[in-house]
Amino acid sequence: MITEIENYYGSDESARKIRAMRGDEMQLKILLVDDMRTMRAHTRSMLVGKDFLIDEAEDGQDAMLKMKQFHPHLVLMDIVMPHMDGITCCKKIKQDPAFRETKVVMVTGKGDYEQIAEAFKAGCDDYITKPIDKTELTDKVDELCKYVLARQKLRTFLVSRDPAPKR
Repeated sequence: MITEIENYYGSDESARKIRAMRGDEMQLKILLVDDMRTMRAHTRSMLVGKDFLIDEAEDGQDAMLKMKQFHPHLVLMDIVMPHMDGITCCKKIKQDPAFRETKVVMVTGKGDYEQIAEAFKAGCDDYITKPIDKTELTDKVDELCKYVLARQKLRTFLVSRDPAPKR
């Protein structure tokens, strides 16, 4: 997931061994948000073998509840959904200080440039079009995961260098 050598994970066990060798015990969490169960299942199937923890939500309202329970590093979210659309949900995620580092990838119909522009205004980090191409999805997810892991390593490094507070 993090380097070209790791692009293929044969099993969850081999992925855990790779993480252990890297000294990276953090398992990345992804929230799939789509009102169509078949789309969530299809997207999940494209991420099998990547050693992610994956949870699902049916719409924006459900996603906001799952955000608080699951604390994902990455959200893959459809734009058009009942109750709360993806753009409104993205705005709420990005406005919440607890989720400011969460990466959001919006999923939209091919060539719907108005929705894509709206999604970026709402704060999304990237987008992908339907039908979802497995290579494009895994490339985008891998890129965003590299960023998440780099931020985590930087945070760990900075905390380790910070002297204890003086009293």
